[in-house]
Amino acid sequence: MIERLPSELKLIVGLARQFRIDFKKNKEKGAIKMDDYKSRLRKELEDLDFKIEKLNNFIEKNDIFKTIDLEEQELLKEQREIMNKYANILRKRIK
Repeated sequence: MIERLPSELKLIVGLARQFRIDFKKNKEKGAIKMDDYKSRLRKELEDLDFKIEKLNNFIEKNDIFKTIDLEEQELLKEQREIMNKYANILRKRIK
């Protein structure tokens, strides 16, 4: 099913899976507290926002960015866009 998704959506789904809780494993240990779950999401979002800010500053304000290969510049811009989409997903999940 994931093979049919556009590449950027595959990346988002992959990232979401990477940070998802293994509910089957945790079921044996007891119920997962919503506060713990939400606090992990908030921490992930905080870290991601920091990385987005650093990448954005590099793209927008660093003269070195202009000297790198155009394809690499486009890849970095695409990465920033996908990171922002992932951050938005985390924000929705936190609500």
